[in-house]
Amino acid sequence: NLVVTPGLQHFHQSAAKAWVNFNSAGTMAASYNIQSITDTGVGNWTVNISTVFSSVNYIGVLSGGGITDANLTYCLTALTASTFRINARSSANSLTDPSDTNHIFAAFFGDQ
Repeated sequence: NLVVTPGLQHFHQSAAKAWVNFNSAGTMAASYNIQSITDTGVGNWTVNISTVFSSVNYIGVLSGGGITDANLTYCLTALTASTFRINARSSANSLTDPSDTNHIFAAFFGDQ
C-alpha cells in the first residue's frame, strides 16, 4: 500500500537502469541512460552508459533480429561499470550483423 515516487524507483533492483533499441550501424532508435553506441565491426558494438553502475555485478538481457535471424545469439563481453560490448554470433560462431529487422534490444539491471 506504499507509493514509490519516480525519484526513488530508479534505485530499486527491479527497475531497468538502462535500455536501448539500436540497429547494426549503432544508431539508437530509443534508449534510457545510454550515452552512445559505437559499431566496432561486424556483429560487435561498444555501449557507453551515462550513469554508471556501482560495479561490474549487473546483468543484461539481450535480443534482436527477426525470423531470418533466429539463429543469432547475442552476448555481453568486456563489462566495466561504464561500458560493455554486445556481440551477435551466428550458429557457426562467427560475428554477424542482424539482417531482418536490423534491431538489437538490451536492458540492464543492477546497482548504480
